[in-house]
Amino acid sequence: MGSLPNELQQSICHFLLTGPTFNVQVFLQLIRVNKQWADFVCNHVYRHYRINKYLPFIGFYNTVVSKHSLLPYGEYIRSLDMTAINKYGVDMRAHALIKCCPNLQTVTLGHPTSLKPATIQWMARNCKQLRTLSIGALESFPFMMECDFSSLTGLTTMIFTTTPLHSSSLLTLPRSLQELHLVRMDALDTGTMITFFEHHQEKQGDGHDSITRLALHRCPQLLDDMTRWLPLHQLKWFSLSGPDVNDDHVMSILSMPGELDTLVLDNTQVTMNLLARLVSASKATGVDKTRCHLQIKTVLLTKNFNIPRDKQGLIKIG
Repeated sequence: MGSLPNELQQSICHFLLTGPTFNVQVFLQLIRVNKQWADFVCNHVYRHYRINKYLPFIGFYNTVVSKHSLLPYGEYIRSLDMTAINKYGVDMRAHALIKCCPNLQTVTLGHPTSLKPATIQWMARNCKQLRTLSIGALESFPFMMECDFSSLTGLTTMIFTTTPLHSSSLLTLPRSLQELHLVRMDALDTGTMITFFEHHQEKQGDGHDSITRLALHRCPQLLDDMTRWLPLHQLKWFSLSGPDVNDDHVMSILSMPGELDTLVLDNTQVTMNLLARLVSASKATGVDKTRCHLQIKTVLLTKNFNIPRDKQGLIKIG
């Protein structure tokens, strides 16, 4: 095999890995061919390993954490999604597993997550390669969690879903952050968001981009005073979703300065009146144009209750 060109060897591996006959026995045979094949095969199998059921997870866990493994399997893993197995209470195993995966870039803990705050806090301190982190609600934890995310200096995307997060923890998100999703975060209010974005802006320096993508899903406390805290001047993508969102909420931000590439409205109560207003604003000139400072290129409408199905989809505005 060593005499074959690398490209041909990789093509053979890929054919066997993606073929209908691939199984554990084939996997074991492939990694025993030589070191190069083992590296290619493990990178393919483990890089974005999907955990769908509890029993396969146990086998996966035992393989990765074993001190007698043939290869450092954990080093190949780049993404980990714990969503499918959260109900089984996997905190101890998840903690040990993550310790063996120094190159993790994407972690989804699921909602709700059975991982304990201590595990999440450890991960925030030690998973230096993380780019995307998604945290859900915490099972059997009736308190507000404090967590320092400042060590995640490469983090670009953060997703909180009903996470009982102390407001001070939000301030520790690193300046590398470019995308923030807030889902059912009832504890957050206008004052918290004002402080967060002011603090985050102060941390920005040369070579660091601001947050340019923001999503709010069912965060009713943040809707009525968006003009006080929403940093539209730096956003390129903004998403509002949930039945609490109506025409007035969107209309209120049109007077704010900014240039959005995309405004997403999903599962909201907005009407055709808003759509007509957006189109009208994009064509305004003179005095009318000064009343609408926000420039929007496209609007993505999905599953909005008061808009006909044939009117939804991606609409070019500006």
